[in-house]
Amino acid sequence: MDKKSNLYLAGAAVTVVLIVALIAGGGLNEKTRALLDAELAAFDQNVQGAAQLERSTREYLKKDPSLFTDVKADWESKLAQAQTHFNAAKASLSQASEAASQDNDDLKDKIDAAIQSAKAFSTEGLAVVTTVASRARDRAMFKQNRAQRVADTERRYLEIATVDLADIKAQVARASIDWPAKKPQLDGYLALVADVPQTASTLWQQVQQETAKPNDQIHWAPLIGSVEKLDALYDRFKRDVKVVPSLCKQLYTSWDKILEDMEIEEGTEVAFYHTYRMVTVTIVDMATRESTSTNTSQREKITRDVYEKTKGYLGMALASKPAGKFDSEATSVAQPPGYAYMCPPSQNGNQYGSWQRGSGGSSFWVWYGQYAFLSSLLWGARGTTIFGRHYNDYRGHAARGKTYYGRDQFGKQRYGSVGTATRQRYGAKSKYLRSGGYARSKYVRSGGTYRGSRYTRAASSHRSSPFGRSGRSRSWGRSSRFGGGK
Repeated sequence: MDKKSNLYLAGAAVTVVLIVALIAGGGLNEKTRALLDAELAAFDQNVQGAAQLERSTREYLKKDPSLFTDVKADWESKLAQAQTHFNAAKASLSQASEAASQDNDDLKDKIDAAIQSAKAFSTEGLAVVTTVASRARDRAMFKQNRAQRVADTERRYLEIATVDLADIKAQVARASIDWPAKKPQLDGYLALVADVPQTASTLWQQVQQETAKPNDQIHWAPLIGSVEKLDALYDRFKRDVKVVPSLCKQLYTSWDKILEDMEIEEGTEVAFYHTYRMVTVTIVDMATRESTSTNTSQREKITRDVYEKTKGYLGMALASKPAGKFDSEATSVAQPPGYAYMCPPSQNGNQYGSWQRGSGGSSFWVWYGQYAFLSSLLWGARGTTIFGRHYNDYRGHAARGKTYYGRDQFGKQRYGSVGTATRQRYGAKSKYLRSGGYARSKYVRSGGTYRGSRYTRAASSHRSSPFGRSGRSRSWGRSSRFGGGK
């Protein structure tokens, strides 16, 4: 990693200098101005911190190159990646500052998005350099702390070697029988754990071979590399021996996240809230259909965007997962609650219930006795009747990633905020329905533009600068190689 290959000394990126103009009059709100000003300062700090860490890393490399021969190329790539992140952060801040200079609160969302983008890129750039610097420091100290480091690694190796994987293997075997479609994935997850002891043994042998040599004959980079790999393997193993049983358990659990209510609170700012009900059913015994269930509610503050995107979904499951699926396979497309527990009429039934045929020839869903409680839990005391044609319509919508609202016997929408089933179930207790969707609120009457009294006052007041009172200019990273300076 010499100067010729140093991407930071190349000065490829041009330092961005933003001069904040003094603009009189109302416009962009003070909160957004403060966020942008804070992110400009944070960017400067991150750039300076990255430059200092990079310098200390190079000092370690210069002092004892033999410690770093196996990681040199990889670290070069990572530091180049950090430079790319900082350049992207500068570009985002440039966009935010240009928009802010127009002093127009209608550009708030655009500015906020650019600020968040810059923050993410800048934070990631510093994190990359910090990781490289930390590894360089650890390697530089290895010779001095060799005995302790090797002893710690031996302890980790022995912990891996003595773990009994019999229970995990038994859980995977059981889940593979109950959910045969998941067997290939479960076998793959199990292999991540089952193969670790042998890999750890190979790495520990490499460590022993090097540490048995006299100091002047030790190949330090390979030794340190084996220690680092075994330590990393230990960390992954400790995680995976917990993850595999958790994945097995997920297959026996179904859940619905149902939107029970929505609220708008208006004050100095407009605040939005959801009330969710989590219905969870865990199968205890597949043969007897024994199960346990939980039913909990929680009020949660949400963003304006989430409110707008979900305001038509009252009474629906915003997310759901049936048994036989992993949590990562949960659907996030709003659907009527309960449908995820059913199977196509062509399959007749599943572990939760079955399709029965009425006197008129139409098929309808019937819960098994052990799961009869789901009818009231998901649909209320009166329950509801789901016909095969309803499920087929739902399945068609779900396959296209669309929400199924259904129709009642009169052709009216059945589910969602204006659905007849929703009004029957939640009409008496839902603040959203009782208020007519908050039709009289300032937020709704303004078409969604009203943000709160603080912004109404701010828009009518006089400001001297879009970045606070100082109106100062900003120059990023002039003395830093990460900022693109000389």
